[in-house]
Amino acid sequence: MENIITKIEKKIALLLDRYNSIKEKKIILEKKNNELFVELEQKAKQLKNLEDKIKIMKISKSVDSSNEDVQKTKYKINEYVREIDKCLELLSN
Repeated sequence: MENIITKIEKKIALLLDRYNSIKEKKIILEKKNNELFVELEQKAKQLKNLEDKIKIMKISKSVDSSNEDVQKTKYKINEYVREIDKCLELLSN
């Protein structure tokens, strides 16, 4: 009878070890998943910003005026971009 109880105790101890190991792996994987999710969000924001800058550059190049007007337009657009970047930074904090 004691032999059966000893075997059961060993099996229970083995199961507990496996459970704890799997639990630790789960915690590690959840942490990694969260880190990847945050990184994905950051990359999406960077992509959006770059797409916006490309649109602005296309618009500024499409302006068909004198060189002085183009420079003023580019300057104004750059000001808008900086202001938008500041707003986005404030919103992300």
